[in-house]
Amino acid sequence: MYLPLIMNVYRHLRQWHKRRKAIRELAALDDRLLNDIGIERSEIERLVDDRAKSSPSAAAACRLGRYSDSTFERDAAAMIHASGRLLAH
Repeated sequence: MYLPLIMNVYRHLRQWHKRRKAIRELAALDDRLLNDIGIERSEIERLVDDRAKSSPSAAAACRLGRYSDSTFERDAAAMIHASGRLLAH
């Protein structure tokens, strides 16, 4: 009886945690690296939110009521990985 409610709360907490993680990781980059990937520091939260809303997997997760890895998290990881390669050169 309470399982759907508990699962819904869990899904929202996971999504909130992933959003905060993506924002924290992008915010940890210096301004030069953010500029290299075309992001202003003041845009980070909006871009993460916009990416989550426009992500097909996020939209599908909302429609289906199931948790799914969000595309914005993979994109944030890719940007951070790319910035590490930039620093190595």
